[in-house]
Amino acid sequence: AQLVELLTVPGYNDVTVDGIWEVFNDIFVRLVGIQEVNFFKEYLAAVIDAFVEDNVQYVEVRAFITSFASIFDISGKTYTAAETLSFMQEIIKAKQEEHGSRFIGMKFIISGVKSMTAEQVADLIDETIELQQEFPSLVRGFDLVGQEDPLQQLSAYTDVLREREHDVDYFFHAGESLLDTNENLFDALMLNTRRIGHGFALRNHPELVGMAKKHDVAIEVCPISNQVLHLTADLRDHAAVQFTMLGVPFVVSSDDPGIFGYSGVSPDFYAAVCSFPQFDIASVKQLAMNSLRYSAMTEDEVHDAMKAWNGAWQQWVADELAQL
Repeated sequence: AQLVELLTVPGYNDVTVDGIWEVFNDIFVRLVGIQEVNFFKEYLAAVIDAFVEDNVQYVEVRAFITSFASIFDISGKTYTAAETLSFMQEIIKAKQEEHGSRFIGMKFIISGVKSMTAEQVADLIDETIELQQEFPSLVRGFDLVGQEDPLQQLSAYTDVLREREHDVDYFFHAGESLLDTNENLFDALMLNTRRIGHGFALRNHPELVGMAKKHDVAIEVCPISNQVLHLTADLRDHAAVQFTMLGVPFVVSSDDPGIFGYSGVSPDFYAAVCSFPQFDIASVKQLAMNSLRYSAMTEDEVHDAMKAWNGAWQQWVADELAQL
């Protein structure tokens, strides 16, 4: 119980945004222990099983799988990013064989933190590009994460990001903020990000809404995370309500479910259905399809995934109708 308490964020209602983020960031420091190789392998397998149990067929994860965050064992050996991805690939393949069409795969978006220097970010992107070439079915892009307002803006890295934008896809966290001074959404869209993580502040920028729609950039909406981290107290006032009315494409994501005390993505879908107006079964179906359409999979992979998902959807509809 004490370990769970140390690794989860309870519902703090009496702290500031910075205060809850301090609690949140402290957990990531404690999670260094999860990088012990045997524990990490068991953890990855358990995460996949939990998603499958939640009827999630495909998973994308932002991960620190680089020389900046090495996996280690109790003898003191550290594993290179390539070695780590090799055993992760084996676990994923084993789980695909175990679960069949219920689990079609997992991919990773390599991430840095906005506290890094421009030189460190350049090195990290170069490493990501190399890993993507070696593991094209696993590594699919790059992101920079962290609490947006106190850390550096994306503009601090514009040069290195521009120099490499044709060699790797970007999936930037941006707009996870209530401040008008936050400019990350501008830079993310100018840097041709494929998706935007959170994008909560997008509703305040009509021109950027137009850009997102024009370039078909989906927003990763994370209802529970946004509430826990104090972006909104009432999900009925979530930015996704405006996205729905404005026609901005979005997907529902779970951000850091383990830290928030749950698993899978169903609680976030439930929060969306209960809180966003005019949400019905057709809306849920569209959001599920968006998860595949706006994924980092190749066109062929999306086609195959959509076919598998449609089969599962039709079976679910048939099963539900049979109970009427």
